[in-house]
Amino acid sequence: MDQYRAAFPTPASRVPTAVLPRALTRERAFLAHCEASVARLSDLPALIVWADRDIAFGHKELERWQRLLANSTTVPIPGAGHFLQSDAPDAVAEAISGWVLRTADETGPRGSA
Repeated sequence: MDQYRAAFPTPASRVPTAVLPRALTRERAFLAHCEASVARLSDLPALIVWADRDIAFGHKELERWQRLLANSTTVPIPGAGHFLQSDAPDAVAEAISGWVLRTADETGPRGSA
């Protein structure tokens, strides 16, 4: 809570945190288009770095991403919450760099088979 209060110390500075969720729910058509477009990516290698203590996205959402991205690798980050890159920056960096190296080894230079 100290980090939250430091970043948004006044009621006026907290307005965007109230506006953003409402704005997102008004973008259903755009979000539906994005979701439909994921199918074009389903065969590509993908990395899902997943915070296991996220209050907004749980196991149901993880399973959905894994179905949508059939060629994905999931790296759970134990103890990380919604802002996993802040909660566990070293673990996130390690997950990404390890996946990039493994993927490059599997697909060859610059992603070509």
